[in-house]
Amino acid sequence: MSFEPNNFYLVGFNGSSHRYKGGNIGYFIPHCLSAEILFLNLGGTTDFIRPKHFAWGIFFCLNVEFILAEDATMQTKIDLKKLRLRPYKKCDAKFIVKWSKDEVAFRKWCSDRWQTYPITAEDMNRKYCDNNGDCIDKDNFYPMTLIDNNTVAGHLILRFTDKERTILRFGFVITDDSKRGLGYGKEMLNLALKYSFEILKVNKITLGVFDNNLAAYHCYKSVGFKEIENENKEENCFCGEIWSASEMEMTKDDYFNKR
Repeated sequence: MSFEPNNFYLVGFNGSSHRYKGGNIGYFIPHCLSAEILFLNLGGTTDFIRPKHFAWGIFFCLNVEFILAEDATMQTKIDLKKLRLRPYKKCDAKFIVKWSKDEVAFRKWCSDRWQTYPITAEDMNRKYCDNNGDCIDKDNFYPMTLIDNNTVAGHLILRFTDKERTILRFGFVITDDSKRGLGYGKEMLNLALKYSFEILKVNKITLGVFDNNLAAYHCYKSVGFKEIENENKEENCFCGEIWSASEMEMTKDDYFNKR
């Protein structure tokens, strides 16, 4: 075996992957081997590895094969430009409800908009199709679905927050958990931004994100959202913890100036 200290990907049997620095060969990892020792033995570094990555590695050690690739394009070969955003269909729900693997992930996605976890496709369609997404005003709830080669790959909702219909809010932003870290979320947001600013002609888009959801926060920042300074952040109690949330926004000028 030879190692090249460039990039490698830890790929689980379920298709999920995490990118780290290290070598270019894969094999089974004994469950007794700690994540830190693993990365050091592969010639990588651990200064950028967060605890959740440790947990991932240890959890899957018993039955996962680690497959390494020299470059991201070798592993995925994804053409993000072929992704498209279309209106939500009832048949999408059976995929979307499976993407939150535990209640923590579920609450980061939907906050308290559903009282129980897990939810079924019927629960989702009841809220969306029968109750107008809990929106009082009609024609003010636009669920959207990201499609990748005829496969449901992501989802978000759009709704106006003012009577003049100039301010839009994004919500329920989520991608297929097996595709995360590959650019799907960012491309879905870019498509939604294009539709909102160029077709709907809105002046501003807002969204909220829990402060413990760093992946989502950085994804929003990467497409141009800015955090609104607020000393009195909204707080909610989920899973036995107090979660605070940040507000973010993008104006029409922000959008067109960054193009």
